[in-house]
Amino acid sequence: MAPRRWSKHGPAAVPAAQRPRLQGQEDDILSAAFPWPDVAAANYVFLNSPSSSATAQTTTGTLRVTPWVVRKTLSLARIGAEVTAAGEAGSKYRIAIYGDDGGSRPGALVLDAGQIAGDSVAVQELTIALTLPPGVYWVGGATQTVTTTQPTMRTVAGWFPPLPIALGAAPGSGANILGYAMTGVTGAAPATFNTSGGGTAIAPRIHARAA
Repeated sequence: MAPRRWSKHGPAAVPAAQRPRLQGQEDDILSAAFPWPDVAAANYVFLNSPSSSATAQTTTGTLRVTPWVVRKTLSLARIGAEVTAAGEAGSKYRIAIYGDDGGSRPGALVLDAGQIAGDSVAVQELTIALTLPPGVYWVGGATQTVTTTQPTMRTVAGWFPPLPIALGAAPGSGANILGYAMTGVTGAAPATFNTSGGGTAIAPRIHARAA
């Protein structure tokens, strides 16, 4: 019997083995049809939850990150977050970016941006010099240098991650997963993100300025 061919009725009648494959070509096709725009220098972008937010304390020493997809090479000059209620004097909030480990989880450290003041209510920024090629990244931060009162941060809310988040165990009943959490981060951001802490339903909202 001769193999069935493509017709005006679409590919449904064609055996899977005979259908054209676009592996590795989908992004090229989409980019050609819908070119990804540049972010002009000095313009700001939210790296997560651009249209909605909440406020929360994010737990001292717990680094919480959410995924961010960069579709076109992007250079950043500043990165920041918002403190909405002051923590104790001297408290800090560290901001970091990680790469993806290839399995939809945070992996190697890309940037430890440093700390903003946790005892000052303000939208704050850190100066950086970072160029990111297209890829999946994980952005977030950790409350640090706290004995009693944590700062309250502007956090992610009403936002859907741009890719599936791979978990090593079944989620609990009613769980909401926005990203990953790593405990024990009291100093510099670790070189590799330890995903054994599992998913997180709380994460800081992070913004950046294009270079």
